[in-house]
Amino acid sequence: MIGPFLLAKKIVTLDYVINTHPHQDHLVGLQHVLQYFKMWNFASGPGGLEPGEIRNTLNARKVPASTVQAGDALYIGGTDVRILVSIFLVLIEYKQLLARFAHHER
Repeated sequence: MIGPFLLAKKIVTLDYVINTHPHQDHLVGLQHVLQYFKMWNFASGPGGLEPGEIRNTLNARKVPASTVQAGDALYIGGTDVRILVSIFLVLIEYKQLLARFAHHER
């Protein structure tokens, strides 16, 4: 799960939480992040977010939610991130950026 990793790096606020696709194996960790971390924005990939516990948590915490797809752009931490083909590919690049940033913070 991503929660313990973020806490170990002393990350408690997230500019964006992005769910690439609503597979059940992603939703448990996502629900944990939504409940215990401060966040400013939430985005989901094509198909959007289905009604349920995650949408209820977002609404209760007043986190704005949007759907993103190829051609969209997000402004994250002072950087424009453009969705080119697949949001999954953008997330891989962002995870690598996060890993480099976390490494330099030590």
